[in-house]
Amino acid sequence: VAGWDGPESAAQGIAAFNRAKASQGYNVGAADYDPDLPVALVLHRDGSASDFLPQGMKGAPKVRLFGPGPSAGGFSTFIQFVYWGGISFQIASGDTLTSEGAPLIGHGVVPDEIVQQKQSDLLAGIDTIHEAALAWVRSELKP
Repeated sequence: VAGWDGPESAAQGIAAFNRAKASQGYNVGAADYDPDLPVALVLHRDGSASDFLPQGMKGAPKVRLFGPGPSAGGFSTFIQFVYWGGISFQIASGDTLTSEGAPLIGHGVVPDEIVQQKQSDLLAGIDTIHEAALAWVRSELKP
C-alpha cells in the first residue's frame, strides 16, 4: 500500500491481515486429502518468491522442511513497469503479514531439519539434503 510502512503494532497488523483475508483470501487444498501422507519440502538456493510455499506448509501435519538454513525472506509483491524504447523499472513491496500481524519481509522460513550440504557427497553424486528428506518420508510411510 503506497504511503504505508507496515503495521506499527501487532494489533494493527492483525487488523490489516483480516481486512486482506476478507477481500483476497482463498483456501488451499482438498476436502479428500490424505492426512497421513508425508510431505518433505527441500529448501536450497531459493529466491524471494520461494518463501511463500514453505511459509504456508510449515507446521502442517506430516510436513517437514529440510535445508541448510532459512529461506531468503523475500515476502513481497513484485511489480514491473515497462515502457516503450526499452525503459522499465521494477519494485518490490514488502506487504506480507502473518495472521498474528507480524511482517514477514526479511524473515526467512527456518527448516525443521537443518542439513548442511557436504562437498564430499556432491563429488560422489549424493545430495545430502535430498537424502535426509527422502529418509524421513520413507520412515513416515504406512507399511
